Amino acid sequence: DFSVKRQQALQTRRKKRDDHLAKILALVSQKGKIHNNDIVALLRVSQSTATNYLHSLVKDGKIKKEGKAKATVYK
Repeated sequence: DFSVKRQQALQTRRKKRDDHLAKILALVSQKGKIHNNDIVALLRVSQSTATNYLHSLVKDGKIKKEGKAKATVYK
């Protein structure tokens, strides 16, 4: 059934996203501070996806954003 496949696809995407967010948090705790490019290299995702992940973690209060534009650092 189409509905079942759709649910499975959504679960797969959510799990992958959660795994990526966990890897980002581990990198932050390991390095202390990270840049967007660190996420692109670590997860092999686009700049925009990396930015979305980082904004999501900032919004949830798990990391902090400092600086603007290319000088942005996440802690």
